[in-house]
Amino acid sequence: MYTVNRNQAPTLTRSSYTRMDESVTPVQRPDVTSNSVRITARASVRITALDPVRISGRDSVRITALRDSVRITARDSVRITASDSVRITARDSVRITSLGSVRITGLGSVRITARDSVRITARDSVRITARDSVRITARDSVRITARDSVRITARDSVRITARDSVRITARDSVRITARDSVRITARDSVRITARDSVRITARDSVRITARDSVRITAQDEFALAG
Repeated sequence: MYTVNRNQAPTLTRSSYTRMDESVTPVQRPDVTSNSVRITARASVRITALDPVRISGRDSVRITALRDSVRITARDSVRITASDSVRITARDSVRITSLGSVRITGLGSVRITARDSVRITARDSVRITARDSVRITARDSVRITARDSVRITARDSVRITARDSVRITARDSVRITARDSVRITARDSVRITARDSVRITARDSVRITARDSVRITAQDEFALAG
């Protein structure tokens, strides 16, 4: 297990992992806690664990791959939590995979950005929550998949943007909720699919835009309110 508390260096670069000219590959079962967490690599970031992955910052969490990709994989669950904001950025792609569940929580905002694609996959459920706003942006495509349910919640706004396509899929239900507005935009297509129900709710407005097609499918219930 790898642990960092607030009495240790909160910047996880050279001393905590590997040299900046190498990929960042922590040991199994990362459990990182500090005032703020910074994981930065010139090439790629790889975090892999047989048990849960926990990354928590009282202030903020920043995970950045300057040239390649970010990969976070856990057999159990992935939890990324910050009192302020969470930023995950890759020049190539972002992949977050869990056989259990994925929870990304920022009391400020959550930003996930990739030049190529963003993939968030969980066998159980995916929860992305921010008090301010949620932004998921990819030049290629965005895929959020869960066997159980997908929940994306922000007090302010939710923006999901891809140049190619957006796919949100859950066996149970999909919930996207914002007090202000929800925007889902793709140059090609948008697909939101759930066996049970799909609910997209915003106090101000909901906009789902694609040059090709938009498909929202639910066997039980579909609700769109804005």
